[in-house]
Amino acid sequence: MARPREFDPEEILTRVAGVFRANGFEKTSFRHLERATGLKKGSLFAAYGNKHALFTSALSHYHEQRCRELAELCEEKSAAIALKHWLESSIEQDSRASCERGCLTLNSLVETAPHDRHCARLVGEQLQRVEQILEKLVRRAIKEGSFRKSLDAQCTAKYLVCLVSGLQALTRIPHTCALAKKQKDFVSFILNTLR
Repeated sequence: MARPREFDPEEILTRVAGVFRANGFEKTSFRHLERATGLKKGSLFAAYGNKHALFTSALSHYHEQRCRELAELCEEKSAAIALKHWLESSIEQDSRASCERGCLTLNSLVETAPHDRHCARLVGEQLQRVEQILEKLVRRAIKEGSFRKSLDAQCTAKYLVCLVSGLQALTRIPHTCALAKKQKDFVSFILNTLR
C-alpha cells in the first residue's frame, strides 16, 4: 500500500512554477526542484511523473492562479477599475518577482511551445481564457460608459493581452524594469486609448 502524500500539492506546484519561471524548462534540474520543494526526486516522480509532466502540471497550476486572480478582479463594481487593477498587477507582479523571471506563460511560449505541442496547447488555452475574461470586462466597461462605444471588445481584449505580454517580455531585460516605476502613467495611457 502506497504512503499518503505528506505535502500540499498546491504549494509544491507554486514552488515548482517559480523554479521553471526563473530557469526555464531546459535549465531546470531536479536539484533545483528538490531545493525549492524540499522533496526528493523520487517523491516528485511518484507524484507527477517525469520532468515534463511536472512542468506541465506547474504551468497549468500557474495558469489557474492567474485566471483566478483575474476573475476576482471582475468582482469590482466598475469594469474599468477592474481592468486598471489587472494592468497594474500584471506590471507590478512581473517586475516585483524579479526582473529577469518574466511570466511563466510567455517564457513557456518562447522556450518550449515551438517544439512541444502539449505545452503550446496549454499556453494557447490560457491566453484564450484571459482574452475571454477581458472581453467580458471590456463589454461591461463599454456598457457602463467608461470606454467608447465604437470599441470592438474582442479586438480590445487581444490588444490588452498583447500589451501585457510585451511588458512581460521586457521585464526580462533588467534596465526596462523602470517601467514599473512609471506604472501609473503607463496604465493611464493605455486606458485613455480606450476612452
